[in-house]
Amino acid sequence: MVINMNKKILILGSAGNIGNLLLNHESLKANNIISVDINELPLEFKNEKNINHYKLDLTNSNDINTLEEILAKETKKLSSVILASALDSVPKTKNKNPDNYAKGIEFANLDEIQKRINVNITSQLFIIKCIYKHLDKDSHILLFSSIYGLRSPDHRIYKMGFIKPIEYSTSKSAIIGLTKHLSITLALKKKGRANCLVLGGLFNKNQDKSFQKKYLEKVPLGRMLNKDDILNAYEFLTSEKSSYITGSSLVIDGGYTAW
Repeated sequence: MVINMNKKILILGSAGNIGNLLLNHESLKANNIISVDINELPLEFKNEKNINHYKLDLTNSNDINTLEEILAKETKKLSSVILASALDSVPKTKNKNPDNYAKGIEFANLDEIQKRINVNITSQLFIIKCIYKHLDKDSHILLFSSIYGLRSPDHRIYKMGFIKPIEYSTSKSAIIGLTKHLSITLALKKKGRANCLVLGGLFNKNQDKSFQKKYLEKVPLGRMLNKDDILNAYEFLTSEKSSYITGSSLVIDGGYTAW
């Protein structure tokens, strides 16, 4: 791969699983990274001179204004924007029973629902508005969805009656629609491209073995998503090899949604 040096890349959600993964990618190490997350970065990134990290809550309008000030100071052009921030819900394995919230929408409360919608959808829109002036015809925006944005979760694969929150699936469906709409407006205004990665279940050594077994019964290729699957797709969609691809949702799920 040919690495283009000294591009400005903005990563939102950089302290999360996907953000951390991309920060370790060789093509990003060769560029200047503006890193944003509600949390601090892991210690392994503290001394990386090419990363400027900012601890911001992008569901907060004051922090959005701060991001605008940061971008105005640091760059005129963003070559790549990675919107990897998201709030998920997984079973709490230490508890014998799931929290009431994880038993279905009839037990949910407005604050919990709104919190996930704000992180997974509303903040994404605020960020796009914030970065728009820093995009040009060669820029690329990468968004992230889930197989649960295409297909309902099968709650039977989880233990203890856990129900994947309905607003998670709703938000991940919305990201696919957002990608399509955004790609058109960007193209018409010569502001570059936007694409989405739709991810299957990512392997985690701490996952419940029973869950993994039940999940893999639904995956034709017989394995879970790994980090290289994500990095290879990222590399392709942000390269010149995909310069005619915009508004697409690349599904990386081992065939899960093809049944």
